[in-house]
Amino acid sequence: MPSFRLPSVSRYAIPSSPDLILLFDGNGFIAGVQTVALSGAVEGDAYFPYSSSPWYLEDSFFGDDAFLATSYFVDPAVTLASCDGGRTQEDFDAQGTGYGLFLKVLYRYR
Repeated sequence: MPSFRLPSVSRYAIPSSPDLILLFDGNGFIAGVQTVALSGAVEGDAYFPYSSSPWYLEDSFFGDDAFLATSYFVDPAVTLASCDGGRTQEDFDAQGTGYGLFLKVLYRYR
């Protein structure tokens, strides 16, 4: 599975399966997911207003234009702003996959 990086986050996806991107923090623990809608596959905004939706941001998926929606399972401040790379093994043992659902709306999390 090829990966590409965001600040403090590694993204893993299968290039031939443009549906889901797994997000891992700097310590290798699952942090969230991104759903993918390839621009060429959504027929503009015929079925959903991707281009004007605050949930989806324009990005790319292995070179193809895409709309991505981002969800974290832990507070994004822990994953994105952490100088130590994210959660510890003790955090993961206590929290498992996560303890909430933090949705990215435009450039903020709710």
